[in-house]
Amino acid sequence: MKILVTGNCARSHAIVSNIMTDNRVTRIYWAPGNAGITSSLIKRISIPPDNAEELIAFAIKQQIDFTIAGQNFVFYSGIVNKFNAAGLKIFGPTSEAAKLEWDKIWAKQFFDENHIPSPKYFLVIGANQIISMANTVELPVVVKYGGLAYGLGVFVCFTRNETLNAVHKILYGKKFKTISGRHDVVIFEEYVTGKEVSMHFVVGENHGIFIGEARDYKKAFDGDTGPNTAGMGSYSPCEYLDKNTYQQIIETIINPTI
Repeated sequence: MKILVTGNCARSHAIVSNIMTDNRVTRIYWAPGNAGITSSLIKRISIPPDNAEELIAFAIKQQIDFTIAGQNFVFYSGIVNKFNAAGLKIFGPTSEAAKLEWDKIWAKQFFDENHIPSPKYFLVIGANQIISMANTVELPVVVKYGGLAYGLGVFVCFTRNETLNAVHKILYGKKFKTISGRHDVVIFEEYVTGKEVSMHFVVGENHGIFIGEARDYKKAFDGDTGPNTAGMGSYSPCEYLDKNTYQQIIETIINPTI
């Protein structure tokens, strides 16, 4: 079986390192891959992970049996939709399903409509209104950029200066631009505390299969003193996930979402 994996990130690295141990796999093409794994089984190819057209042409030419898309931003661009339209097998969410990740505004409205618990929030549009809210909102507060920022669009703010600095980065930083081209869209979200766990499910048409949980480290620097990041490492399994919490997650989040 010939497999195509897209991405050069830690996630695609983990995927490749696991599937290469399956004796059914005869070849892994990794686009573009990284230098962390060397094996005669793996061939890196210089195609960007979001170039669906080139990847589809490559998959057809090489008679790829199955593709695994490995980075978040490729889902927003519709790589799974395009592979499906070409009649090729691929693992990953469609652009519509991935909207839960790349459009935080839509996601919050989705949660509201389907009674899925999430922190209370204010959606603010327009630079003047955003700055006004930053000056008056109750602290602490979580400031979120409305679009896809690869894990860097969330700011946990305890002071007024931190809040104003966060909205300034969103309003005027080059990395923050929504799909529509707007950057003046901000969510001010209720600050909640507790133990964090990320639950991972493979979702079919009407059900989800649990494949594991992870405790993620988001803050940079020792003692969680730095800014939020896309992730500074994680561990699994998570020692404080009990059966009751697991069942609550299934009933209140997973099933309503599906």
